[in-house]
This record gives sequence, C-alpha cells and structure tokens, in this order.
Amino acid sequence: MEIWTDGACLGNPGPGGWAAILRLGSREREVSGGEPDTTNNRMELMAAISALEALTRPSKVRLVSDSEYVLKGISEWLPGWRARGWKKVKNRDLWERLDEAAARHDVAWEWVRGHSGDEMNERVDKLAVAEAERQKAGGAARPSRAEAPSPRVEAAHAVVRVAPGEGDLEARVSVVRVLRSAARAADEAARLRAEDPGAAYFVSPTEVAGG
Repeated sequence: MEIWTDGACLGNPGPGGWAAILRLGSREREVSGGEPDTTNNRMELMAAISALEALTRPSKVRLVSDSEYVLKGISEWLPGWRARGWKKVKNRDLWERLDEAAARHDVAWEWVRGHSGDEMNERVDKLAVAEAERQKAGGAARPSRAEAPSPRVEAAHAVVRVAPGEGDLEARVSVVRVLRSAARAADEAARLRAEDPGAAYFVSPTEVAGG
C-alpha cells in the first residue's frame, strides 16, 4: 500500500484541509476533509491519521509526506514523548491517535520536498488546498437579513466503525456514537476495538446543534 498525504491552512491558524491518496496496485482512493479553524501541523497530522485509519486490516505501508513535523515526530520525537507521559506535547490528541493508527501497520515513512515537482505530492497538495478553500467559503457565509439565522453548532467527536471486508469502503463505514468530549470518544473507540477486533474504530471531528 502506498499513501501520499498533505495538509494545508489558509492562515495559521485558519481554515484548513487535509488529503491523502491511497494506492494499491492499479487501484486508487482519495480521502480528504478539513476544519474551519485549525493549524497546518494539525492538518498534516490528520492526513496521515485518516489515511492509516482507512485501512481495514494490518498492512505494509509506504507513507510519503512533505511534513518534517510529522516525519520527525513519528520517527524521532514520539518515543521520548511517550516515555515522559506525553507531558507538554502540542497536538497531543492527534499524536496519540497517529501513534495508535501506525501501530496497527508496518509503516515506512518517507519525506518528499513539497512543491518540488513530485506528481503525487502535487496532486495531494491540490486536494488539501481545495478542502481548505471549501472550509473558508463555508466559514465566510453569512445569512442575509431575510434569512433565519443558522442554528448554533458545537464541536463534537464521532466514533466511526469501518466493517471488515473488501469492496465499497463507504458502504462499510457507519457512525456508532457522537460525543462532545474527545477523551470520552477515544475511550469509547478503544472499548469497541476490544469488543469487536474484526472492525476498525476511530474518532472523527464533527459538529452537533448546540442547546
């Protein structure tokens, strides 16, 4: 399995996007997403996390990223962070999630210089930037005076299940539960993994209507 990942942010912090291209032989799949207020480093991490979590079985993976932050973090800094109990680690929630996702696979991490003409890096960069632009457009929208205001939304965390098997990935993905607490969602995902080891469970940022 070959994977290319990238993150983008329009301002830092600002609206951001992440993307990954997964290739197995002649088959390819693109995955992407974004957040309205984030940082470039978090989007780089989310790209790698989401790509690895999309794999439904342990795999041998070549993951290519232009982020030195991700590559040095996972290969050099992370063992020390873990040994010190993750104290004072910025973006700890995502580093722990990446650590867990990577542990399920045999991952060879590879750095590529961004914007150097590498075809796959350029492709995934365009996907990430497009997601950031989409987040910016959505965040900039304002209701006119003739329109009712949109309901207030709050950040939440969806526990997502990916059923085992092959074929259409979207048909195998379902949301099990939505929680406002990231820690509770992570605990729930861990509990479900223990009870249902054949499936993959991960936590994805989402929104719910506020009260």
